[in-house]
Amino acid sequence: MKQQKKNSFSNLLSKTSTVKINYVLYSLLLLAFFALGYLLARVQYLENGVSVGKNVINGDSAKVDMKVGELPILGDEDAKVTIVEFSDLQCPFCRRYFEDAFPQIKKEYVDTGKVKIAFRHYPLQFHKMAIPAAIASECANDQDKFWEFHDLAYKEQGKQGQGTVEFTNDNLKTWAKNLGLNTEDFNKCFDSGNYKEKVDRDFADGSTAGVSGTP
Repeated sequence: MKQQKKNSFSNLLSKTSTVKINYVLYSLLLLAFFALGYLLARVQYLENGVSVGKNVINGDSAKVDMKVGELPILGDEDAKVTIVEFSDLQCPFCRRYFEDAFPQIKKEYVDTGKVKIAFRHYPLQFHKMAIPAAIASECANDQDKFWEFHDLAYKEQGKQGQGTVEFTNDNLKTWAKNLGLNTEDFNKCFDSGNYKEKVDRDFADGSTAGVSGTP
């Protein structure tokens, strides 16, 4: 009987030790898993530098003085919060933002004076009409119609379906005409390409700030 109790006690100790060892091993594996996840996330952050308002240089985050640009502000200029939006006028995700999120932001924050929005160009290279559209919007701004052209550009593309919509320079001129702009002045401005440098400057500032996509 004593021998049986001794054996039972030994078995219990053995099982307890095994449980403790397994617990320690599982704990170490769990910690290693979280550590690996953190390192992978950190590496991705350092490689992409996607934090707007920061410039990732050699793994260090440096503050960037992000100006609002030269286009007219949407909202009360005295609003305490400023959203600097980098966008592409041919980008389907920008159009989705314009259709879904933007109206709510405008209604709840811009129209109530809490927030103002500053638009800056970030034409992606694989959208061949993004730069012409950006230049066209600048020409519309010469006639105080930037935001109207901005809205119409997305609406007209939305009529054509989902995804990236192809359009032409003539389409841009037609949209300007439909807004009631002086077509002679608009076409002259657009054909000159004078605003290409300004669009490039917006893109460069966005890249410096860590922008890597739109909106």
